[in-house]
Amino acid sequence: MKYAISGITAILCIVMTYFVLDEEKASKIKILHKLGHGEAYENIKLSRKAYWTLLVIISLFDAIVCFWIATHTPSVIDVIKMSVGVLCLTGAAANDLREHRIPNIFPLVIAVVGIGCLVAGWLTEQQGWGGYIASSVIATLATGLCFGLAFFLSKNGIGMGDIKILCAIALLAGVYPICGTVFFGIVSCSILSIALLIFKKKGFKDTLPFGPFILLGFGISILLTIY
Repeated sequence: MKYAISGITAILCIVMTYFVLDEEKASKIKILHKLGHGEAYENIKLSRKAYWTLLVIISLFDAIVCFWIATHTPSVIDVIKMSVGVLCLTGAAANDLREHRIPNIFPLVIAVVGIGCLVAGWLTEQQGWGGYIASSVIATLATGLCFGLAFFLSKNGIGMGDIKILCAIALLAGVYPICGTVFFGIVSCSILSIALLIFKKKGFKDTLPFGPFILLGFGISILLTIY
């Protein structure tokens, strides 16, 4: 069962990336815009080389993470949680790369699945179900508060889409995974930003989409078994 869930997730991640990264294909996926407010967003058309490079990198990374989930996660409920997190974060990262926004559908699905898994854990008396619930509630409140303050203090330095998806991940996975996700996401974003500044590919006023780094941070947390 665990291998089947992880295998299907890996395939869906490839399909998700294939469609969402492409401007023309993504425009036909109405759900990406259905829950929005009609705002105008950037719509970056990636070169074919960039498109296929990103597709291969993201797909390989997701496949490794999904395999690790199948081999190192004992509970089927936890496998479902982590797999849904990887799948939705993949879609969020791909869309953030292309439009610099994270559609509301992704944090919504993560949050709904997170609540469903907590309820399932309670009903089936999953070992440590009380701790899972407490961890998810504390993580969600702390994430919302910290990044909400950062949003106002930095004058929109972090996007609301990033805050929503981080809160959803906190609800889905709890304290340790969200801490790992934020830490590794910020570190990897900082390293790339410094490299781009050194090689003069970006300026100090330029921004990077944070969605891909959230996916990277979440994946690294799973690979380091921070859950």
